[in-house]
Amino acid sequence: MEFATLPQMMQTLIDEAQRQFVHHSSAKPDADLPPISIANEIRKAVDEEMRAIELVTEAVKAYAAKSLVNLRRRWNQVAPIHRLPHQLLSDIFYLAHYSASSDPFVHRLSTVSHLWRQIVEASPLLWTIIHPRCGVLVDHLLARSCEAPLSIHLKRGKTFARGAIEDYAARVTPHSHRWEICDLAGPPELLKLFLQSPAPKLEMLILVGFGSRVFDRSSHIDFPVFTGDTSSLYHLSLETIYIPLTSPIYINLLHLRLGHLHFTESAHQLLDILESSSRLEELVLEWIVFGPPSDAATAGRVIELPHLRRLSLSEVSGGSPAHYILSHVAIPATSELYFILTQDDSLESALPQHSASLPYQLRNISSTDHLQISLEEGGTHGFGGWVCRLQGRPHGSASGGFSFQIQKSVDDVDELHPLLSSIGTVFPMSLRKVALKFYHAGDPTYYHPSTDPSISAGFAEFLSRYPLIEHISFDECRDELLEILTITPTRHLCPLLQNVAFHYCDWVTNAELINLVESRADPARSGPSRLQSLEIVGRRDSSTISKLRKFVAVVHDLAEGVYDL
Repeated sequence: MEFATLPQMMQTLIDEAQRQFVHHSSAKPDADLPPISIANEIRKAVDEEMRAIELVTEAVKAYAAKSLVNLRRRWNQVAPIHRLPHQLLSDIFYLAHYSASSDPFVHRLSTVSHLWRQIVEASPLLWTIIHPRCGVLVDHLLARSCEAPLSIHLKRGKTFARGAIEDYAARVTPHSHRWEICDLAGPPELLKLFLQSPAPKLEMLILVGFGSRVFDRSSHIDFPVFTGDTSSLYHLSLETIYIPLTSPIYINLLHLRLGHLHFTESAHQLLDILESSSRLEELVLEWIVFGPPSDAATAGRVIELPHLRRLSLSEVSGGSPAHYILSHVAIPATSELYFILTQDDSLESALPQHSASLPYQLRNISSTDHLQISLEEGGTHGFGGWVCRLQGRPHGSASGGFSFQIQKSVDDVDELHPLLSSIGTVFPMSLRKVALKFYHAGDPTYYHPSTDPSISAGFAEFLSRYPLIEHISFDECRDELLEILTITPTRHLCPLLQNVAFHYCDWVTNAELINLVESRADPARSGPSRLQSLEIVGRRDSSTISKLRKFVAVVHDLAEGVYDL
């Protein structure tokens, strides 16, 4: 862009710069020196004018930069977000921080604008998330946080020298009276350095020990944690860090998570903890071994936990603790239950069976009408064997309502038969909808678990105990499972069945599929409640679909995209 007044303005500035040269020049010409030639005089004048232009250019750039800074600051000040009170902006900055990140986010926020820097520097809460960094930075954060509650972190996945952890502990433990969150992962003997001063405001304690084994005494904390002063604690999570169940740290909790621990105490001691935490919302026990069962009389003892939302028991052993806990804890009707059985557990031994003469603590289990049974080859981590998962919920409680999931691993598919056949004896459910899913990574032309007689027999025994089933869906199954649903003179499972769905069951023969539908749609064979509809997802030729539609309504989805993945 050209400006008509630019040459005049520049010449005015250049003249002013040159006058300043003359004004500040104190050197006088020496009379003894030979006179300067006219050419040199001209070069000198040109040099001075060039220097003046350079100085003017730099001055104009500096002035423009300063003006732009001021204008941008004014622009930022009138931005919509800055109409909010500074305290609210400070709270937004705090909530925007990713809790698992050790990045000093306050410094990045400070570089956004002058106003943000002022807000950050005036907000102690933004300086309260402490991670092990250089000692000077830790001290700076502690000083800036004033008296605000602190979050102390030592995260897993980070490698620190022993001296660095000791230095970090020495800097933050004098402020333990301000700790609100303490989340530490590291060698147990070093974590103990953080746990020996009172922490009356501590609300959340997470300890993860590594570098030691469950039975290693170094993971045992045999002194009063935080000198027993944890009156505000409501969330406790311990992994490979042993604190005796008699410790007062377990009292009055909302969330309790224990993992990879071997307790000398029995599960009976756990009942005392639960009784002292009537507001408990979450109980998670993973790979826990309890001591021998206690001789203390607990018959008839029931612990009420009216706020319990989630109960998770995974690979818990030592005196049938899962059975013991479920027999003595009243589970609310809106809880989420999650169990992973050990290799030695069966459904009957791990879970209390329903009895009309005894109070049944799984109060809402009878309302379960949706059940999914999944059989997966290779286990959760692909280490061989099979995993069976049972997932149940009442109709309409896909989220926020009662649900349960039970998982058991076996070495051979034959071992799934007793699991499937025992579902009906353990759970008094009023099932209306059942899904059976197979996840098989092997060659389908060689072997498929749905062809195994033990699976068919176990599933048949399961279905025989739930005569109210109206809908069944199969994922990746074979003819053998269809045979048990086909009505014969000696077998009529699921007499109220109205809908059947087949998802990617391409190895089911057309003849077997037609035979099943024909037997279920014939009133003479099926009775007053006959099959109404059929859903097929996957490949099936049009002639077969036409034959099936003579008996029932058919919805067919080729789902070609699935096979192209």
